[in-house]
Amino acid sequence: MFKDGNPTGLDVLKADVETRLGRDFPSLYIDKLMLIDNKSTRLVIDDISYRADVSIDEALEFLFLSCQGDVQAFDVKDLVQGLATRMETLLRVVNQRKTVVFFPGNGAETIRKLLPEDIFGNATIVSLPAERRINTKTKAVEGVTILNVTQARKVLSGITVESIIVVDDAIVTGSTLTVLRNTFPYRKVKWYAVSLFMLSPLQNRGQAQKPSGIEGYDSIIAPVVYQGMSGIPPLNSLSTLVGTSEKSRRVRDRYVADFVADQAIFMETIKQLQQSVTL
Repeated sequence: MFKDGNPTGLDVLKADVETRLGRDFPSLYIDKLMLIDNKSTRLVIDDISYRADVSIDEALEFLFLSCQGDVQAFDVKDLVQGLATRMETLLRVVNQRKTVVFFPGNGAETIRKLLPEDIFGNATIVSLPAERRINTKTKAVEGVTILNVTQARKVLSGITVESIIVVDDAIVTGSTLTVLRNTFPYRKVKWYAVSLFMLSPLQNRGQAQKPSGIEGYDSIIAPVVYQGMSGIPPLNSLSTLVGTSEKSRRVRDRYVADFVADQAIFMETIKQLQQSVTL
């Protein structure tokens, strides 16, 4: 926002981030950069409203009001619609018969369901369940385990692979991208990543100049790239927060401890959503 025709401090900071992203990561294609005050704002992907038989807007409003600070929610259908346009362009420039599209994990499968059925043409689609390994003490992601690798290799054995496209709901640490490239070490293959959200690789790389997690990818497409102003903003999917699995319980417990002001309202709303949404 500009004040009296002059850029604000936030405008200057955003312009600087955009310049550095373009300079350091020329293979990154984005539609929108968000600078987040991570001390007061959290990001949520709403991937449950489209599954509900009735409107759950009021329940979501109560859920967000029970949290500390501001919660910005993004409708997964809108995000996928923007992503589809980018993917259509990418799939027009590769040889589809020699292209493999990986969908690692539940978030990626949600995108697959919402993308137009004919978008992939003659490309080979491979679902790869993935599990994040969490440090029980620090709660940090230590790595990713890709499942069904043997089955995927059998599928790929009958294909001359020239291009691999990895589609995911969010790229945060880049660990999934790295593990996939290491698991399928094809030579002379172009790798592409496509995601709804992506943590700014500037922030992911950090001051220690560690790898950003996207090395080795010829291009990365993400409609929304986000960066915290003083740390990494939390990003969660509502299906995980509302889910009934052990993973959801762990994530929800941590979310409650870190970000929820009224735990009673939060948990009561979670129960209401579990009854209203097919998970």
